[in-house]
Amino acid sequence: MCCIDMGQDGSDFNGAMARRRGTGATVAIAAVASIGLVAGCGDDRPTSTGSPTTVVDRAPRTRPTTTLPDLTASDGLAASIRQFREDEAAGVIQIEMVREPGGEGLVAVTSVRLDWPGFEAAPPTVRPVQVAPGQRVDLPTPLGAVACTTADTPSFSLGAVEVTVDPGDGTARTVRAPLLADAQTALDNVWRKACVRQRLLDRVGFEYSAWARSDPDGVPTAAGSLVVTRRDTSEAISVTGVDGSVLLFVDWTTPPPTLPSDERQLEVPIVVTGAGRCDGHALSDSKKTYVFQVQVRVGDEEPVGVDLPVPDADRPILNQIIVDTCGSDHRR
Repeated sequence: MCCIDMGQDGSDFNGAMARRRGTGATVAIAAVASIGLVAGCGDDRPTSTGSPTTVVDRAPRTRPTTTLPDLTASDGLAASIRQFREDEAAGVIQIEMVREPGGEGLVAVTSVRLDWPGFEAAPPTVRPVQVAPGQRVDLPTPLGAVACTTADTPSFSLGAVEVTVDPGDGTARTVRAPLLADAQTALDNVWRKACVRQRLLDRVGFEYSAWARSDPDGVPTAAGSLVVTRRDTSEAISVTGVDGSVLLFVDWTTPPPTLPSDERQLEVPIVVTGAGRCDGHALSDSKKTYVFQVQVRVGDEEPVGVDLPVPDADRPILNQIIVDTCGSDHRR
């Protein structure tokens, strides 16, 4: 089954970097309330917030598989692409600026933009940073809309990173830092998942109804519905599973509900309770607390797993489920 993320709008990309420097959370209930509206989980499917200027400066290092081309025209700069788990959750990539060894002084980079045929152009991302000779610096960057015009992932060699270099003397200019071969792995992963997501969304729409609090037998519970809407397909659409997160358990209707080919919309009732993970590790590492994975089959195709985030406006009620669960004897 292919799993894809429905929350790749780039709105939460900064927190991924901030959390990488975090020191964890306490087990207290207060910790649940403080992290609950930011997260998902180490094994879970993530979200994030943070400073738009946060970057990770990596110590100079070499990669045996990477050969630097002639970088005279790009002020000694090349680029690679990385995507860590928290980046995937936030819908961003890391543009890794690479400076060839042996130069002098610092190169002042003020903005970057990926120019590659797999994604439409996005506005330049302002990320002021100084790059020393031999250094690699990660810059979190949102992507433009995916362009699924070919059967295979476009080659890294077809792209570059447009970099604004500003020495501070009024001579700022834009150079094209070539992509290195080791960028291909991340580009392939990001592009393929985005294309699977786009192809599914062209045919099927997903959203949640409003959530309502109800506590049967005193168990903190929220009830809602997954709304499945037919778009551009005449095939039957089946929901084959709905998974929660590390901190939230989702119970849903079985057997698998199906939207017949002659109907437009289907509502699948779902019930959410706390998963009972109240330890500091679970609470502090949760990155996709409010992102539930929906498994969907269109016609006779293999099921596809889509990550469907709960809207921000509805998250407080689910956060309170976690708080109340960790403050009660009802642990799952």
